[in-house]
Amino acid sequence: MPFLSAAGEGIKRFIHSFKRDPYQSIGADAGEIEVWVNRPRQYVDLMQWFADQSFTESTGIEVKFSIMPTSPS
Repeated sequence: MPFLSAAGEGIKRFIHSFKRDPYQSIGADAGEIEVWVNRPRQYVDLMQWFADQSFTESTGIEVKFSIMPTSPS
């Protein structure tokens, strides 16, 4: 079953490649901090949630996490 799981993940990534990715933008707006990370999307979503709930809530400064593109091997 590992092959089916990997194939399913590949299909999901292919479908998501056609959507505009909010984490792949370049450049922060005024008053915003952009943080580039090399982690999977679920970690980036979690970091964004924590930053929104604690840092932005207490400072008023927006934080945007962006996923670093992977380099070909």
